[in-house]
Amino acid sequence: MFNDDKSSKHAADTVYHLIHEVWTTNASGTTSENGLFEFRGFYGEYELTLPSGEKVPLNFTPDAKDTVIYISGGTSAVEDMLPSVKMTLFPNPTQDKIFITISEHTTRYADIYITDLQGKTVENVFRGMISPLAIMEHSVQNLAPGMYIVVVQGENWSARSKFIVNEP
Repeated sequence: MFNDDKSSKHAADTVYHLIHEVWTTNASGTTSENGLFEFRGFYGEYELTLPSGEKVPLNFTPDAKDTVIYISGGTSAVEDMLPSVKMTLFPNPTQDKIFITISEHTTRYADIYITDLQGKTVENVFRGMISPLAIMEHSVQNLAPGMYIVVVQGENWSARSKFIVNEP
């Protein structure tokens, strides 16, 4: 990726651009009137800088719970807010329908939808109250063969799981 004189080749410039610009999330702003600041970013390590100057390290992984940071008097406390929501899809791969099992501890309102791998919603599955150990059946016959993601989205929590639609 580098020339003999240690100058960068186009590949090195491209990798640098991807890592430091395309795949890097920078978000700034103020909280809403209900005290929330939300952003969407890549999995990885973040550093939150508070108005007091305090820096709070955060790490977001696919298995992480929703995280809430409480700020009081210029200091912070990071706390896991909600229990994990677990989702199982079967059969996977599938050809005609998929069963979505959601293990939750309480009844909650949720939207359930299917996205393509770029995050575009391709089908709405359900909107309403889900109960503990809910099982839903959904036809995927209108989806082209390929990989998709089922998203269960609540007010301040979500769960995602991939599945494959095979040719009939």
